[in-house]
Amino acid sequence: MNGDIYHIGRNQKSNQIFISDISVSSIHAQVLIDEDKNLIIIDLSSKNGIYINNEKISGPTKINKNDVVSIGTYKCSKNDIINAIKKYDFNNKNQETQNVHLKSSLSTNNNFRILSNTKITKKFFIGFLASILLLVIVFFLVKFLNDQIFLKDKFTVSETEETINDSENKLITEKKKKPLKKQKSNISYDYSCFDNRDKDESEEVISVIGEITREIQNDLLADVEISLKDEQDFGDEILESFSDDYDFINSGKDLKKLKSIKNDLVSRILKPRGFSYKIFLVDDTVKNVFTAGGNIYFFKGMYSQLKNDSEIAAIIAHEISHNELSHMTLKLKKIKSVSEYGFFGNLIFSLESFFTESFDQKQEIEADLFGMDLVYPTAYKNCSAVDFWSRNSKDENKTYDFFRSHPFSNNRADCISNHLITNYNINCN
Repeated sequence: MNGDIYHIGRNQKSNQIFISDISVSSIHAQVLIDEDKNLIIIDLSSKNGIYINNEKISGPTKINKNDVVSIGTYKCSKNDIINAIKKYDFNNKNQETQNVHLKSSLSTNNNFRILSNTKITKKFFIGFLASILLLVIVFFLVKFLNDQIFLKDKFTVSETEETINDSENKLITEKKKKPLKKQKSNISYDYSCFDNRDKDESEEVISVIGEITREIQNDLLADVEISLKDEQDFGDEILESFSDDYDFINSGKDLKKLKSIKNDLVSRILKPRGFSYKIFLVDDTVKNVFTAGGNIYFFKGMYSQLKNDSEIAAIIAHEISHNELSHMTLKLKKIKSVSEYGFFGNLIFSLESFFTESFDQKQEIEADLFGMDLVYPTAYKNCSAVDFWSRNSKDENKTYDFFRSHPFSNNRADCISNHLITNYNINCN
């Protein structure tokens, strides 16, 4: 063990000792035991640094017996690190599992005492626990209502869906010579298509409880500040993690097209918050697009489903909108509030996120509509968004799911259609 170097970080594959905590960088630190049997820790240019007894280290630093070591916000002791090293050496010697999870003896006690007297955290955890209990009740209520709807639907005849043909297939390459148009300012956002649509009882319950839960959490976390830099730092953490887990396509006409469309849309933002937008093409068949901190991840599986540049523009505009509308703020407030609780805090956050996944559907509609405002001043066609969501609805399971994070595609198409008629006099039918 003496003289050997051990890496510590969030990525399980790249480190001998790993920590499952979002504040920990992919490869965060390295430790070694010198000739005098001192435990030395070194920060590997991590995002959130290393602190010993709340003092940030700037170089190789000795860890003493009673020191509290903070790797990011994950707190542990000297003995915790030594125990992990011993376990790793034992496993390596016996050719067993190579990587070891760093288990902290401080994560469920000292961390709890550190914040137990703060007003925000007290209220926050009381609200969290109460909301989880409420969500469990809602879950079973929704299940009961869905069972009743299933029985009713067995005796109804489903309507035949119309086939919508898309005639736009050519690339949009024409550059406008007129002054650059921005998104309009006098826009009305009508969510009646979502709030008052013909929904079943389970959707009503989730919509109402979702609104109440967000209001309660926003009140509880009103004093927690999230800056633009906080969002960008979170986005960089996600990028670091994605770089370990996925392969990115770094050249080619597809990536060039995505960047060109992204740049065009970003230039149309009327009052930009200040993100430096980047787009990544992920070489994976998953049908998904995701954003965090101004970084947009466009999976190849979704790219292959889109028929033209206008549909691509609608999807990218939607992701830009999430950033411009601060949709990540509440999530980051929750992460920031529970991070000091270590394992217990992460568990509470995971449970809460699991049960509230369906509560953000209205934000998805809001991003759709704001995205249409970014598409309108460009040469791309707004109605292509309606075409895409209408086409997507044909392969969609119409049974409502409590854990569904996005609205049904046909509802999204309806909301976009209403928005375009009301604000731009565009009729996509």
